[in-house]
Amino acid sequence: EGMHGQEVQNWREYLARERQNLSDGLVIELPVKQKAQLSQMADSERAQLLADRFDGVCVHPESEIVHVWRGGVWCPVSTMELSREMVAIYSEHRATFSKRVINNAVEALKVIAEPMGEPSGDLLPFANGALDLKTGEFSPHTPENWITTHNGIEYTPPAPGENIRDNAPNFHKWLEHAAGKDPRKMMRICAALYMIMANRYDWQMFIEATGDGGSGKSTFTHIASLLAGKQNTVSAEMTSLDDAGGRAQVVGSRLIVLADQPKYTGEGTGIKKITGGDPVEINPKYEKRFTAVIRAVVLATNNNPMIFTERAGGVARRRVIFRFDNIVSEAEKDRELPEKIAAEIPVIIRRLLANFTDPEKARALLLEQRDGDEALAIKQQTDPVIEFCQFLNFLEEARGLMMGGGGDSVKYTTRNSLYRVYLAFMAYAGRSKPLNVNDFGKAMKPAAKVYGHEYITRKVKGVTQTNAITTDDCDAFL
Repeated sequence: EGMHGQEVQNWREYLARERQNLSDGLVIELPVKQKAQLSQMADSERAQLLADRFDGVCVHPESEIVHVWRGGVWCPVSTMELSREMVAIYSEHRATFSKRVINNAVEALKVIAEPMGEPSGDLLPFANGALDLKTGEFSPHTPENWITTHNGIEYTPPAPGENIRDNAPNFHKWLEHAAGKDPRKMMRICAALYMIMANRYDWQMFIEATGDGGSGKSTFTHIASLLAGKQNTVSAEMTSLDDAGGRAQVVGSRLIVLADQPKYTGEGTGIKKITGGDPVEINPKYEKRFTAVIRAVVLATNNNPMIFTERAGGVARRRVIFRFDNIVSEAEKDRELPEKIAAEIPVIIRRLLANFTDPEKARALLLEQRDGDEALAIKQQTDPVIEFCQFLNFLEEARGLMMGGGGDSVKYTTRNSLYRVYLAFMAYAGRSKPLNVNDFGKAMKPAAKVYGHEYITRKVKGVTQTNAITTDDCDAFL
């Protein structure tokens, strides 16, 4: 009886405590009940529990990659990270689970999550907000902007009378040296930096900086990565852009750096598709294969210009070449220049924005660089057909030299055959491996276009006649 009285007393004390808890607004759920709730939930309910662990969740419609809202941007999270977070929920409830249950919850999250929207191309994301390049307004980050990266730099208003020469002297010194003190080239280099900073991948161009070591190319790349954001910059190889697996590393980046490329000769298929805004196949490890547009600017640096064998002009119209040929002497080298310029980045950003309030001004400068004498000299160096075309004139009608690619050396000579003139030029210039007549014919159209001419042909009794004629400059090799 004494034992029974003790049990009654304990029960009364327990009821009193529970009434007090209820009056205080406290509800205590027993672990057993929690276990039961978790095990009885539908996959969608578990997915909602998982979603509640983050400040916001969305899913990329094409890749089905889940993104979460962190630090003002939408960050991709792997299936493994989501699985571990779901495991943490079970661990906190001291509940058992199976791999199937975890996988089902993660897959259900991809279904219930909001589809990801498209980011605005007019927004320049900083660490502390986004700058609207059209209106000039700066505002805090919001999920509705759908921004996935920022440049890691705090945006601050400009100082009165701010300018590059006085407020970013180290950058100005590098810029002046790299451009050979040519004001127009200085502006064109700044236009390239603006394109990278503003992530104008939609201009469908890529930058190639070429020249000897010690001429400023690495500093150019350093500045570019600071403007795009170190965390948004990836290094790759030209060959990796041609491969679906290799392209997985560049998804989500703002700047793709092809640094110190070895001598490259090829079609440039990958870089042409990426810079052309074409959807490309992506094959990431342990994730679903998908197709996406790579929204990044490509910057290639090398000692020797790349040689593209593609003859349709798809690469040529996208390629903006800068020659860096002013080597810094050992006495003038500043080992701390990268750090000094990094400290000037906010000023550089503001001046780029001030100089290119109309982005089309920057684009026009890049087109000027693409079609200028500097680029032409490099194209002549890397493409013998382009070099050859400088010695020709082009008529309005196809009444010039015959193509003359046959083996009849009596019928076709350098006096009447364009192909024979080409072979004579190749021998004179010491160029090996001339193109066959068919490939030469295909190469002539884009090569003539480099000089602003149109190459046309017609058939005369089954023989091809061109509109090309030789000039007096051909006397050196004819």
